[in-house]
Amino acid sequence: MKNGALHWLLILALSFAPFVSKATDPDSLIVHNFGTSNFKTTAITYLIAEDSSGVLYFANESGLLVFNGSEWNLFTTDGFKAVYSLYIDEQAGRIYSGGMDEFGYFSRDKKGSFVYTSLRERLPADKKIRECWQILKRGNEIIFNSYTNLVVYEDDSVRTIEEKDIWLLPYKDKIYAGVYDKGLGILEKDSIRLMNTKFKWRNDTAYEILENEKGEPVLYTGESGAYSFDEETFETKPLSTPASKHTDKYTFYDATPWRDSLYFYTSYRAGSFIISKKGDLLDSVTQKQDNIPTNYLNNCFTDRRQNIWIASNYGLVYLRWPYHDEILPTKANVHIGKIDIGDSTVFTSAAQLNLSNNDLNKSISFHYATPGYLLEELQYSYYLEGFDQNWSSWRSDIKKEYTNLSGGEYTFRVKARLLNGKEIGSDEIRVSIPTPWYKASWFYAVSVLAISGLVFGLIRFNTKRLKARNRRLESIINQRTIELLEQKEQLADANKELRIINHELDNFVYRSSHDLVAPLKSLKGLIQVAQMESKEEQLNTYLNMMNRSVAKLEDFIKSIMDYSINSKRPLEQLPIDMDAMIDEIMEDIKYYNRVERVKIIREYDADFSFISDPKRLKIVFSNLITNSVKYHNYKESNSPYIKIKASRSDDNKVLLVVQDNGLGIDKMHQGRIFDMFFRATDTSEGSGLGLYIVKDTIDMLKGSIALESHPNVGTTFTITLP
Repeated sequence: MKNGALHWLLILALSFAPFVSKATDPDSLIVHNFGTSNFKTTAITYLIAEDSSGVLYFANESGLLVFNGSEWNLFTTDGFKAVYSLYIDEQAGRIYSGGMDEFGYFSRDKKGSFVYTSLRERLPADKKIRECWQILKRGNEIIFNSYTNLVVYEDDSVRTIEEKDIWLLPYKDKIYAGVYDKGLGILEKDSIRLMNTKFKWRNDTAYEILENEKGEPVLYTGESGAYSFDEETFETKPLSTPASKHTDKYTFYDATPWRDSLYFYTSYRAGSFIISKKGDLLDSVTQKQDNIPTNYLNNCFTDRRQNIWIASNYGLVYLRWPYHDEILPTKANVHIGKIDIGDSTVFTSAAQLNLSNNDLNKSISFHYATPGYLLEELQYSYYLEGFDQNWSSWRSDIKKEYTNLSGGEYTFRVKARLLNGKEIGSDEIRVSIPTPWYKASWFYAVSVLAISGLVFGLIRFNTKRLKARNRRLESIINQRTIELLEQKEQLADANKELRIINHELDNFVYRSSHDLVAPLKSLKGLIQVAQMESKEEQLNTYLNMMNRSVAKLEDFIKSIMDYSINSKRPLEQLPIDMDAMIDEIMEDIKYYNRVERVKIIREYDADFSFISDPKRLKIVFSNLITNSVKYHNYKESNSPYIKIKASRSDDNKVLLVVQDNGLGIDKMHQGRIFDMFFRATDTSEGSGLGLYIVKDTIDMLKGSIALESHPNVGTTFTITLP
């Protein structure tokens, strides 16, 4: 199949020198090779097209490549897919394209840049399109040929013609079709009607219809030679010409009419040939003799100056005959096609460009070209009316930049000439730049009025200034007096708060010293008594008393350490493992008296977790669980328990509950249990710091704690955390 898998066996890209001259005589062929070094993208090109102004378009592996004679611009499809085929519909302002599993069109946006619109998603889900190598127009229909089927786009809708393995052959007012392994037919409304089933090959068909010297159609196949073709009967006969003896040995790829009576012919193995309509082989252009990059060529195209463009997997080849400018004169159009305004680019063909206030003080660059001519063939002269004094000297520059233009109306003009001095075209564009507000006439008038008013105002101001100064000084004195009084009150409040803090500190030091010294004195007295006692039973009693004093001292020191940790250590935010934390607390208090009788009940999901400060949360639970162990009525209750619950509220807060069936707390004491050093009874063994530390720690965690307790029933603490 045409443009099949052989494409992917070639090297993806090469960079070429700009051009090579074959000879110096008037009939000499000048070969220009364009590759990645010129258009800054992959060298693989498949097809060439030209619009009415002479701008060239190339189907490239990276997208749509556009060349205006001076600059190359690449425009990409969705997903940066390759473009294999093109069709220029200037009436619709679109360039239709096809590629691998993709078809759509390019059109200009508000800034004149080409943007791509895909039509792929408009196909029904059960329809496919493969490699789209051919696009042509039939009436109002655009037909995309993908070998899998034909896709017809009309009135913004898509339908398919289920014919595969065909190549369409437009000729005169009909569209013929070569069908692989089936024959030769004609495209009717939505089907192919076979007319000649003998003209068939398994992997070949006709790819081009050209006319001989008599104006009769000739079919050119890829590898099976040329055939005469009767339009009425569809009969075909093999042709043998001087040229076919040579060309039939190679794979035919494409042909383009050239200079009225000639054809330029490309092959997929042996370069290109120039053939007369009689079938005579006149000349060849090959890699070895003409320095083209490869003999494996794709599409060929004759431009408006009758020079030849050839696409290949190694870039583009441009074949130019210098004498054509005289023999085949072509009107040239200099075109100002692109304008850079600061960092923004506008592609335009309009005669007027209106800038906005946002464009003030930005540089403006005019890009110009002459489609159909290469940069090295021309010179340009430019003139910005309203700024430049005269036309510039002739030079090869293709853009001109202006900076800091004042507001006003300008006209940029540019003209081109050949190297022999013959002028061939010109273009111009009017540019309107808004005048800055600070340079406008109304601004000067307003400025005069403003200055006059300012002088008058200064005179009046000075007459009132002295009177106002006295009033202002009096106001300042009154304000300073008020500020001093306010500062005095603030200082008094600060002193009062400081006295309260000092009182609490003195109380903490006093009570801490007392609670530290009392167990030590008790322990010292018990040691002295034990030294004088000889009975073993009595000694055990004294040792148990000593142990309680040590435990009391240890408990108080632990409370002070918890208080210090909570007040100074920064908050952490880590996942909380409830089971691990409770197990660690129970391990810490396993030597407490009668702790083995207390049943720990855990009521929360096994995978329940939340984020908080693990060390601070352990301080809270350790104090609550330890208190529940200490203050159980072990004499009356045979089944003491501590129930621990954990859940989330409707507003996504964490609810933690510690509940016991112990002695409970009398209602008269419930309002003070969180105070420092508060003990509900004189018989309490605690330091009075535990619940104070619990409350202080929960405050640090931005939470709250609530109490519900009934004497001889039990106590429930409910903690709410964010």
